Amino acid sequence: ITLNATSEPMLLTGIALKAPTQRQSYEDYLASIGDKPQPEGLKSLAPIEGEASVRRSSPSLYAKYDRSSPATVPYDVAHTVLNYTGGDAWRDAGQWIEWDFTVDQAGWYNITIKGRQTYSRGSVSSRIVYLDDQILFDGMENVDFAYSSNWNMNTLSDAEGNAYRFYLTEGPHRIRMEATLGDM
Repeated sequence: ITLNATSEPMLLTGIALKAPTQRQSYEDYLASIGDKPQPEGLKSLAPIEGEASVRRSSPSLYAKYDRSSPATVPYDVAHTVLNYTGGDAWRDAGQWIEWDFTVDQAGWYNITIKGRQTYSRGSVSSRIVYLDDQILFDGMENVDFAYSSNWNMNTLSDAEGNAYRFYLTEGPHRIRMEATLGDM
């Protein structure tokens, strides 16, 4: 291993070489949770607004405003309101944004991401999705968002379109989305 300094000096305390870990399949994830019952009635969480991120890997990933569509929430044609985060600044592999949320009642939930990818016509933008600092199963390391000029609701699903179910315990949780090259 050779490291060449090209810009700034740095201190290095060590290098570790590790074999990649095999991620569990979605079926193995479900089996590891066991047969947890769903509480009575349909459960949903309050939406987590994109601009309400709590941590970011880069100062360029700040909340912004968009008036191009009433599907942007909150929407106001007269005032500047922060209503999304990311955009063209969120394009480099490794950049990430985190949101915290609280679950009032443990149970099975779907995760739907409202997004719009207008930067790579004919291509996709890919993200790694972490839940509580983990990639829970194979498929969450490459979530694609296809080009579209419209805001779309993207429920995390398998290749056949079957929505993944996530078991969330009562209490605080964190979701992180990290830019990745995906299949490129």
